[in-house]
Amino acid sequence: IISINEEKLMGRVSSTVFYNNIENYIQWQPTAFGFWQPINLKSVETFGAELFLELAQKQGVIKKQLTGIYSYTKSRNWEKEYEFDESVGKQLIYIPEHKGNVALDLEYKEFHLSSNFQIIGIKYISSDNTELLPMYSLLDAGLNRTLKVKKHTLECSVGVKNILDSEYQAIEWRPMPNRNYFAKLSYHFKR
Repeated sequence: IISINEEKLMGRVSSTVFYNNIENYIQWQPTAFGFWQPINLKSVETFGAELFLELAQKQGVIKKQLTGIYSYTKSRNWEKEYEFDESVGKQLIYIPEHKGNVALDLEYKEFHLSSNFQIIGIKYISSDNTELLPMYSLLDAGLNRTLKVKKHTLECSVGVKNILDSEYQAIEWRPMPNRNYFAKLSYHFKR
């Protein structure tokens, strides 16, 4: 972990590296009938790294924070289930090798503006890696205001999800919503 502590700017960088060798790995996969079933893989190896970056600054009543995360995950099957099994050495289904996320948060008194941009790499949907779901990116933003009512708090939020109006599927044959909006009102009681 590397930290920068200046009078008004704070930063942090960290990374994680991992390696797993798993025997009798249970992988859930979709069937042609619309339900998911478990498949036992005899030997699975996963390894990768995650990089995390955070910068924060406070100037009077204004707070700014930028957060970024990138992850690389290689996840492979190393043992054949049957003679013509083409999955050996290939990426496991629905596990993208690359993922990234950048979030920007701004606070001014009781107002909080947040935005989040993420990129999800390709996901293979067949064990031989011949079929895939393409990479997609999403941008979300929201505005939140918190009001104090005696001892209680009232939270009002509005926002937009999928601002870029991306057409994507996180799981095959299940399209995700295009651009959509939300409004939320929460009242928090305190004793």
